[in-house]
Amino acid sequence: MREYAKHRGVTVEAVSKAVKTKRISLTGKKVDVARADAQWSANTQPGQRAAKQRRKAASKRPQAPLYVPEPDPNSYASARARREQTMADLARLDFEKKAGILINAEEAKAEWFKLITEAKTRLLGVAAKCRNQCPSLSPIDISIIEGLIREELEELANATAVA
Repeated sequence: MREYAKHRGVTVEAVSKAVKTKRISLTGKKVDVARADAQWSANTQPGQRAAKQRRKAASKRPQAPLYVPEPDPNSYASARARREQTMADLARLDFEKKAGILINAEEAKAEWFKLITEAKTRLLGVAAKCRNQCPSLSPIDISIIEGLIREELEELANATAVA
């Protein structure tokens, strides 16, 4: 068994375990190398030895891998990672909404439109207030004030349309 273990590049315990689990058979008390090799290949999982060699190599020299393959975007692990990320994002958004950090965009737009309309109405009413508070102003003066207010409102409207 010792010579066969050396031939296979494994430990004597590995050969003994293979005999006990009937992955290889003995001829008397000895190992027939050709027959044992064929049985070993047929009855041993191919990834077993490679995994053990990888673990052994990794323990000898701990260093970052030079190449990390991109995960398959269609794999179960990728789909689960995307799902978990989405669930975390939704939980964060729900928390921020309940904490008052986030507001409903449609409600904010409606409120903003209401405030802008009210400001416009009040500004357009300034000319009429001037006429009531200063009766000495001529209708031409009132129309000039009203024209200046409308010009400024137009400029604001154009500036917001561009942005």
